Amino acid sequence: SLHVVPCATHVLCTWVAHGTTCNELVVQLVEEILQDAATLCRHTFGNYVMQHIVEFGSSEQRRQVADALLKDPRSTKTRNASHVFEKALEHCQLEDKRALAE
Repeated sequence: SLHVVPCATHVLCTWVAHGTTCNELVVQLVEEILQDAATLCRHTFGNYVMQHIVEFGSSEQRRQVADALLKDPRSTKTRNASHVFEKALEHCQLEDKRALAE
């Protein structure tokens, strides 16, 4: 399980913003992070990383975050996950936006 702490959050967000599609190391890191997507969406600091994945990640990475939100719809009512949910409604593919809006 990935542990996210405040100082690491900034580093992860920067890496995600600048390398989710072109840097193989960052792609592998994001894939590791996405294994805990549901938990990180609700996490105090992890939600920032998830928001960056939704904003800057590939379509597949965005879909994985949307799927995590869809698996536990109650989590979107939490303060942290609601921010990820809003980003997903802005940046995900239309079919994922529709699923989230239902």
